[in-house]
Amino acid sequence: MKFLLLFLLLSCVILYAQERDPLALDAAKKIHRGIYKEIQLYDFSKNPTGKILASRNYQIIFRKSNFYPAPILDSSYWEVRFYGNGPGQGQYRFKKPIEIYQHIRFLYIWVYGMHLPTTVHFLIEDTYGRIHLLKIGNLKFRGWRKLKVEVPDAIVQRDWSLGVQKTLKIIGLSIRTGSPAPLKSARFFFIDNLSAYVRDKYKSPQKN
Repeated sequence: MKFLLLFLLLSCVILYAQERDPLALDAAKKIHRGIYKEIQLYDFSKNPTGKILASRNYQIIFRKSNFYPAPILDSSYWEVRFYGNGPGQGQYRFKKPIEIYQHIRFLYIWVYGMHLPTTVHFLIEDTYGRIHLLKIGNLKFRGWRKLKVEVPDAIVQRDWSLGVQKTLKIIGLSIRTGSPAPLKSARFFFIDNLSAYVRDKYKSPQKN
C-alpha cells in the first residue's frame, strides 16, 4: 500500500515537472498542431441568397460589399445593414447549411465593427438536431477583427453510433441590437471569411 502511494506521488511530481518544463510544453503544442488544422468554411464572396427574418418594426439587409479594404487580399465580403425603432433582432439563414464532418474546437470569423451596441451569434444545429445560439461577440469596436469562438461541449458533435456519420451544421447568423438607427438612416457592420479549427473525429476500433 505504501509503495502504491509513493508511486502515485512520484507520478504527480513528474507530471507537474512536465507542465513547468518549457520544452515539454513546446512538444505538447507541436503535437496539438499536428492534430488540429484550420479549414475555410465560407468566404462570403457570393451574393446572399438565404432567408432573412426580422422582428417587428425592424429591417435587416445582407448584401455583398467592398466598401472597406478586405482583411484578406482579393476577398469580397458581406455588409449587414439594419434599421428599426428601439431594440430589435434579425436572422440570416443560409440557403444550404454549412456542414462540418470534423470535430470543431474553435470557429473564426472576420468582423468589421462600427462600435455598435450589437451582438452577433452563430445559429448551430448539433448532431442531435438541437439548435444553439453561439455568441460571436459584441461589436463595440472599430475596424476588422478576427473573432475566435470556442465550441462548448453542450453543442454535441459526436456521431450517434459506429458507421453513422453525423455533421454539425451552421445554419445562419443572429443579430441583436440595443438601439438601431431610425428607419430613415442605417447602422451596419461587415463579415468575412468563416473558418474552423478542427480535428478528425475519434473512431472506435471495428471488430472483425
